[in-house]
Amino acid sequence: MCANLFRGQSFLVLFPILLASVPLLGQTTARLEGRVQDPSQASIPNVPVKATNEATKVVFSTKTNADGLFLFDNLPIGRYDLAVSQPGFKGYTASGIVLDLTARVRRDVTLEVGDVQQNVTVSDTAAGVQLAEGTVSSVITTEQISAAVLNGRNFTRLAAQLPGAVYQSGSDEL
Repeated sequence: MCANLFRGQSFLVLFPILLASVPLLGQTTARLEGRVQDPSQASIPNVPVKATNEATKVVFSTKTNADGLFLFDNLPIGRYDLAVSQPGFKGYTASGIVLDLTARVRRDVTLEVGDVQQNVTVSDTAAGVQLAEGTVSSVITTEQISAAVLNGRNFTRLAAQLPGAVYQSGSDEL
C-alpha cells in the first residue's frame, strides 16, 4: 500500500513538469524586432508596424513603444513583408524577410520626411547577419538531406554541411 501511495505522489510531482514541457516540442516560430527612427536618428513612438506572411497573407500588427521599438514575438516561420507608415513621413516597405526556426531577426527602419503617398521599398533577398544575439544556427533543408551521401544513414554527418562545422570520424562509426 505504501508503494502505491508513493507512485501517486511522484505522479503528482512529475505531471506538471511534463505538461509544462509540451509547448517546447514543436516550436515553429521566430521573432522580428527593430527600431523606427527619423533621419536624425530620433525614435518615433506609436508608429503602426505590419508584418505580412508572403505565403498565407496573414497580417500581424503592432505599434512602436515610447523608445520607437517594435516586436513581433512568436511569428510562424516563413517569408515576411514589413510595412511602416506614419503621417509626415514616406512609407517604408521591406520584402523577403526570411524567418527560420527560432530566428531572431532585427530590422531597424529610418523613415524619410515626406508625403505618405511616397514609399521607400527595400527588397531583402540575402540572408542577414544575426545582430540581436551571439548565437550561430542553421537549418538543413530537405534538398540538402536528399542530396547528401550518408554512409550507413549516419545523420550526424549532416552537421558537416553547415558553415563552421567540423566532422571528426571516430566514435560515431561502426
